[in-house]
Amino acid sequence: MRILSTSQVRQCDAFTIAQGISSIDLMEKAASVCFEFIEDFLSPEQEILVLTGNGNNGGDGWAIARMLHHAKYKTQVICANDEPLSKDSEINKQRFIELGGA
Repeated sequence: MRILSTSQVRQCDAFTIAQGISSIDLMEKAASVCFEFIEDFLSPEQEILVLTGNGNNGGDGWAIARMLHHAKYKTQVICANDEPLSKDSEINKQRFIELGGA
C-alpha cells in the first residue's frame, strides 16, 4: 500500500479538480468509501460520534455523518473548533442538519 504525504494528497486533489471533478463531489466520493468501510464493521445499533474540524477534512466528517444518519445509525457530530467552516464543509453540515442530524 502506498501512503501519500499531505503535500501529495493536496496535489492529487488539485489534479482531480482540474480534470473537472468539483471538490464537493470529490469529498462525497471519499465520504462514501469511508461510510462503506464503517458499515462493514459497525451495526446501526451502535452510537457514533464524529469529530470534525472547520476545514475540508471536517467536510468529509459531516458527509460521513450524514450518510450514517441516513442509514439509521445513531450519529452525533461535534465540531472541534468555532472557526468559520470551509465552503464545502458548510455545505455538508447543512445537508446533515436538513436530514435531522444533531
